[in-house]
Amino acid sequence: QVQVGDVVYNELSEAIADVNTAEKDVTITLLTDINISSNLTLENVNGKNIVLDGKEHTATVSAPILIYQEQGLVEIKDLVVTHTSNILFRIGDKNTTYSEKLTVNLENLDITSTSNQSKGLIQAGFAAMELDVNMTGVDLVWKPTDTHAKGAITAGNADITANTTLNLTMTDCNIDASEAVDGYGVYVESAVTGNLVLNNTKITSSKDSVFDQRMKFTRNTTTELSIYPTTQIQVGDVVYNELSEAIADANNSQEDVAITLLSDISISSNLILKNINNKNIVLDGNGHIATVTAPILISQHKGTVEVKDLNV
Repeated sequence: QVQVGDVVYNELSEAIADVNTAEKDVTITLLTDINISSNLTLENVNGKNIVLDGKEHTATVSAPILIYQEQGLVEIKDLVVTHTSNILFRIGDKNTTYSEKLTVNLENLDITSTSNQSKGLIQAGFAAMELDVNMTGVDLVWKPTDTHAKGAITAGNADITANTTLNLTMTDCNIDASEAVDGYGVYVESAVTGNLVLNNTKITSSKDSVFDQRMKFTRNTTTELSIYPTTQIQVGDVVYNELSEAIADANNSQEDVAITLLSDISISSNLILKNINNKNIVLDGNGHIATVTAPILISQHKGTVEVKDLNV
């Protein structure tokens, strides 16, 4: 049984059909465990917000939940998922032209998958679109046997050449792809830009925890990655995987700032140290090695710039 407003349905598909034509924001509440064996599409034609509240019930899922909404908010929360085949969530329809930003919240989901779906359980930005995805309290276990698997979470679509702008924030999540034969935790396709932010999140995987081609990738120090990307730089409590991104943020800091290397680095394009607020900058090599083929330009107007403990 499923409830929408004062109406109780015996078929989830019937409830979704009414929700997709609602003229005001709407909540779907599960009253029992459910079985999803055919495609389920969340797409309100009036752009109204949709909330799917699992109320801690269990959904046994063998067909995709397609989030094809073109704007507004879709939220799925408080649900236990036993996933047996295919994709779990696909966000974005590659055949749709998106003109507005969509926000998707996934909260308090406990997902276990025995599917051999190699392209990921959660496919975010499967179209040319602007998308915010906020994952909070998501526990996800993914273990495909395909040797060409991508990620438990895949950002973008390899068939889409137009840019997808995705801001993916994961807070208090546990993504376990350690039993995937050949998979990443998060896999970002080349046509995706935006921000990938990990807060107090753990990712274990058989390959790199994050395969990120173009997104700005930051994480706080409470985040655990089982296989770290090659380059790591810390500014405050944020860890970056691109030195240029760490420097850009340091140069805009409104207080004195230290940039600390957590790994060896390579500098192959000009690096400019110039805080626009004339705050002091420390670049602490932390005993690491920098292989340098382009200048480090200290263009600060006043204050102190310190570069230390670095083997060049």
